[in-house]
Amino acid sequence: MKKIENSVCLSDFGERVKAARIRKELSQTEVAFAVGINQSQYCRIESAKREVDLITAMRICQVLGLDLSDFIKAYM
Repeated sequence: MKKIENSVCLSDFGERVKAARIRKELSQTEVAFAVGINQSQYCRIESAKREVDLITAMRICQVLGLDLSDFIKAYM
């Protein structure tokens, strides 16, 4: 099993989420509202300054049309 560095994983998730949000032409506020968190929390997730729980990660991926399992597979 690969050793997973938390900071690398968080950074990768944040980068993927940010890229998807920009492709969909959504603001951080719009995504945060759809997910049910505030914009500052969402901003910290994108910038890898805040850990994200599984439910929030699933909601973010749902809003942005991402497949969370693809992200998880990259670390297996």
